[in-house]
Amino acid sequence: MIMTTETQAGFDIAERLAVISAQCAFAPKVFDDAFASVQEVVNRRSGVVEKTMQDGVALVLADLEKQAAALAADALVAITIQYTPIGYGAANRTLISGMGTAVRF
Repeated sequence: MIMTTETQAGFDIAERLAVISAQCAFAPKVFDDAFASVQEVVNRRSGVVEKTMQDGVALVLADLEKQAAALAADALVAITIQYTPIGYGAANRTLISGMGTAVRF
């Protein structure tokens, strides 16, 4: 179970095991970035960029779940996801970070 809140009705936390975190960084591909720019002008949204960000969140959540399973946790609570631009120009990347607390009920 993954929750963005600390508590959930019907679930009492018996033990907080650890605060865990996961990160991944994405660099735009030249052709994808050019396509995304054109699409933004036409549709005001960039499906390529949105899909890349969704994939990054999925990777971060999967890593958090793996770490929680290694701790024999029942759930991850108080999950947060953050996006941070790092670098600029050709070295531009976006860092996607996730953090939460592994708990047992």
